[in-house]
Amino acid sequence: MDRLLNYSFALILIYIFALWAPASIHGVIILGVMASLAFCSLAFVLGWLTLDGAAAAMVIGTITFGFGGWPTVIVVICFFVSSTFLSIKDPDENALISHERRRDGLQVWANGFWLVIWLLAGIITNLFVCWMAAMAVLAAATADTWATELGSRRFRNMQTYLITTLNHVSPGTEGGVSWPGIVAALLGSMFIAMVAAFGFSLSAGWFTIIAISGFLGSVLDSYIGAKFQDTSHILQLPGFAWQKKLHIDNNIVNWTATGLGSILLLILNQIFL
Repeated sequence: MDRLLNYSFALILIYIFALWAPASIHGVIILGVMASLAFCSLAFVLGWLTLDGAAAAMVIGTITFGFGGWPTVIVVICFFVSSTFLSIKDPDENALISHERRRDGLQVWANGFWLVIWLLAGIITNLFVCWMAAMAVLAAATADTWATELGSRRFRNMQTYLITTLNHVSPGTEGGVSWPGIVAALLGSMFIAMVAAFGFSLSAGWFTIIAISGFLGSVLDSYIGAKFQDTSHILQLPGFAWQKKLHIDNNIVNWTATGLGSILLLILNQIFL
């Protein structure tokens, strides 16, 4: 699936580059390809990304640089570096909670899919809110990662509760929340909102709704994870014999939550700004 996404969005990028994008951004897109190649190669060498993950990050990075500009690139780098740093294993960490250090292609796309969609929508419609929705995606992804890494790993001795029932659960349980995790989610979302506010010269109102959208996106991630993760569902179109068994894993949960985070920003924008 990650390779299909890589090929699909690469073809979309080529189409926009060759037939639709104005000549003024051709150079920016080419520079984005070169910068993404260099950064993703370094991330692969350092053990941050798998080969498929590096390919996915290169496609996302090129679109981010070409259509989002330096402010968006800086926000993406802040998300990636902070999340990678927090994901580095503690040598004293017990085997209860284990994470692979390298991010694969599906993990990259789970957090980057809606970012790409909103940037493409922004370049097509020229609506500023599309870029802000992209910031909400990154805020939600950062909030979730910080909450997971700090709440269930660094402070794993704290009491953890299942978000749907508030029953005590083991740290690392899908849908489990703790006070350190909640605080980390809020700080992660505010961190991305702060970087975005600086890069885009945003008002206090934009900063606030990006931070709120990202935090609520991480809360929805916990709720969806508790309710649906590790379950399977049959997808079937009415009137058609075709059907597909869908297993909901952590990548699908993250993909859903980041998308909902961006939709929350659109709603908050309509209400308050």
